[in-house]
Amino acid sequence: ECTAWPGYNPDMHSIRIKHIRNYDLPADVFVAGETRPTRPKRKPTAAANGVNAANNKRSFSNAGLDENTTSAKRRQSANTTNGTAG
Repeated sequence: ECTAWPGYNPDMHSIRIKHIRNYDLPADVFVAGETRPTRPKRKPTAAANGVNAANNKRSFSNAGLDENTTSAKRRQSANTTNGTAG
């Protein structure tokens, strides 16, 4: 629609569309008497409630892992060097 304006010159004018939320618009966009939208309230996080996130962690025994299994460490190849010059 903007490019249909008779005075539009693409060499002189440019159009940039920026998607923003209604509540981020400046006040002059709204008509007198129109209610401006408000930002929705965020849910409180565990830290805001005073609950320590470390207390929410499962213990090893409750995690369902076998204690006797080997860890998932990356194994090194026998062809690697130890970093000393030779």
